Amino acid sequence: MSFNREERFARGGFQPLPAGTFSLRLPVLFFLSFALMALSRLDHPAVKELRAEAEAIIAPALGAMMLPLDPARRLARQVQSSYDGFAELERLKSDNQRLKQWESRARDLERKIGELATLTKALEQQKIDYRTVRVVATASGAFLNSALLEAVTEHGIKIGQPVLSAQGLLGRIVEAGRRTSRVLLLTDINSRVPVTFGQAQTRAILAGDNGPEPRLVHLPPGATFTAGEEILTTGLGGMFPRGLRIGVTADSPRGPRAVLDAGLGDLEYVSVLFYDNPGLALASELRQGLSEPASRPRSGADRGARP
Repeated sequence: MSFNREERFARGGFQPLPAGTFSLRLPVLFFLSFALMALSRLDHPAVKELRAEAEAIIAPALGAMMLPLDPARRLARQVQSSYDGFAELERLKSDNQRLKQWESRARDLERKIGELATLTKALEQQKIDYRTVRVVATASGAFLNSALLEAVTEHGIKIGQPVLSAQGLLGRIVEAGRRTSRVLLLTDINSRVPVTFGQAQTRAILAGDNGPEPRLVHLPPGATFTAGEEILTTGLGGMFPRGLRIGVTADSPRGPRAVLDAGLGDLEYVSVLFYDNPGLALASELRQGLSEPASRPRSGADRGARP
């Protein structure tokens, strides 16, 4: 036997709702929702007071509801903390074992290098001092990428000295005055730095183009290139010491690029290496040698021999 909808409601004790009830209830709910949203956006003092009163009434109830769950929450946090602690301990044990292996290899290499240096009578590397100075201002645009430092010649600052941050090489001093000094960044279009990258120590020139990633140009024919390889200074030309880290290689549609480790950003202090550029020193000596004969006063014999 089958019953229609009205008969099933009547037998179950339910009375069917009159027609149009749902169509009236839905707009009312929408209206209340939009009204509550509008009230939540208002900054009227009455609305704020009403909200504060509602929060004061609801907060104790919520706190009482969450109170039985506090032990479970603390237990879950302790379990998670213990699990993370065990994982961190295992990682540290693995790192410690690997570092001990590297330490053994480093000591062996240090011993071999010392023996070879003694046999070849190699000169010791120059110990480079440095001074930490404050960054006064930065200039970044389509034609210039530089920074102004609160460092003067009286502090030992000279043209050509490298400038580093905690991450890596930034650039070099191009102007040293009595009040400030200017740094030419590696990203500047006038910057050219000899570098090497990769296990094969492939040589190239890091050329700035006023973009965030300088180009790697003048690579040897047939040189292999892989993204992520470490880039270091070569020391050729005496511009920078050998082995200063610059960044890593990156591939792009326009050719090999360098992702720099160091950037000015929000840096407040940088370090200036007291590294004397041999090329600049030689050029200064040549200029002095050329200017001395011209500036030396003529003797009486020279004046008498003048036609």
